[in-house]
Amino acid sequence: MCLVFGLGGMLDTTILEKQGNGFNFKAIGSDVYFGGLYFNMNLMEFGMSKLKAINKTKAQRRIFKGSDCWIQRNIKKQLKYNLRKEVEKTKIELSINLYCELDISELLPKSNLYKIDDNVDYGYDYRSE
Repeated sequence: MCLVFGLGGMLDTTILEKQGNGFNFKAIGSDVYFGGLYFNMNLMEFGMSKLKAINKTKAQRRIFKGSDCWIQRNIKKQLKYNLRKEVEKTKIELSINLYCELDISELLPKSNLYKIDDNVDYGYDYRSE
């Protein structure tokens, strides 16, 4: 017997039993509240919480707290877009692997910090880190 599942629009599961050259379906089920958009939203929340925990400098915290600066808003939008792409890749990878890694290391490259309001005094030069 084997369990087959997919995390597309919803969680689909099937239990199969091999019989000769074919398979016999033992059970089929779906859950519309697990998988698809709900799964993506939970992974997005998880990814954002990890990014917030990693990015502890004052300059980076400003991105998450929100600001009127259009550059910061654009960086935040780009960050969420990049995270959404990584979440989708992770979901697909989980459909074929038992484990996978949600890579958030490159979502906010240090070069983006240079675009953040250069007139703000952060009390230190974050560019020398």
